[in-house]
Amino acid sequence: MFIYKRFAVYGCKEGAVRVRDKTNTTTCIHGSWTPLSDPCHARTSPDTTELYIRNGRIIYGEKEYYNIGDEVTIQCDIGYILIGSPKINYTGGKQWLPNIPTCALIMCANPVVPDGIKLSGFRDSYTYGSSITFECKIGYFLIGSYFIRCEENGSWVPEVPSCKKIYPENCGAPVMPKGSVYPLQSEYKIGDTVTVYCHPNHSFFDETTKMTVKCIGYNQWEPSIQPCFSRTSPDTTELYIRNGRIIYGEKEYYNIGDEVTIQCDIGYILIGSPKINYIGGKQWLPNIPTCDLSVFLRLLIAASILPILILTLKWAYKKCSQSRLPKENNVAHE
Repeated sequence: MFIYKRFAVYGCKEGAVRVRDKTNTTTCIHGSWTPLSDPCHARTSPDTTELYIRNGRIIYGEKEYYNIGDEVTIQCDIGYILIGSPKINYTGGKQWLPNIPTCALIMCANPVVPDGIKLSGFRDSYTYGSSITFECKIGYFLIGSYFIRCEENGSWVPEVPSCKKIYPENCGAPVMPKGSVYPLQSEYKIGDTVTVYCHPNHSFFDETTKMTVKCIGYNQWEPSIQPCFSRTSPDTTELYIRNGRIIYGEKEYYNIGDEVTIQCDIGYILIGSPKINYIGGKQWLPNIPTCDLSVFLRLLIAASILPILILTLKWAYKKCSQSRLPKENNVAHE
């Protein structure tokens, strides 16, 4: 016995498909099922389909024709974002479950920087890979990166910068198109120091790759920051420590960034830092230390020389005295 208003759903047997304009549900009312015409019909030809993804591709399950039950995984081309499910199944009748996804062009919003100026990237719309270069108007300094790029998630990377008014007591981060700044902050105060570096295969005009500068206010740094230029030849150097030796990092030729540790010979004392880094242009940071005689060794040498010096002086005095005696005797006889 069926309870009033219970319903049943019919499925099609293997080899048959559902007729889409016919219902496959029947309801029990007063002990009888509502009329149901056959919702299925025999398949007269294989139910297969093709699949094409515009601005995308099938990365799993790809084939020329798909049968009922086939599953595929879809991925969009670079610069496009998937709208829908990446995995779909063919259910027959040219239908997929979930629906076939689409690949939409990645768009980034037009960035606005108050008191800023675009130097490049003038466009009506911005898509994946688009880039913009900014600078600030006179009297302002840039906070953030001067260069931004539209990325996969439809956002700008790094974040859109801003411009801040210059005051007597502040400085903005040095702009280094082919270098980097450490420590990197959005703003610095008078007296703050930073180290600026050139990227690999780049150097300052004097061939060094690293310099330390200090904020002196009004967005000015001292000494003036040099731009980094591309290098056309490798910057290498040799290193020799007089009365000392390299105990760590020794090699025939040193490249930019190499670090060595220096130790003086016995009896000598190190003047300077034991660890130095090659910064290019035949220069090291800190400066190359020297090995000078220790105070003890200086005293020992002095103590060794002093007796000899005294004996020499005594001998010279005696010789001088003897040479004067004959002359005095001659004077006496006359």
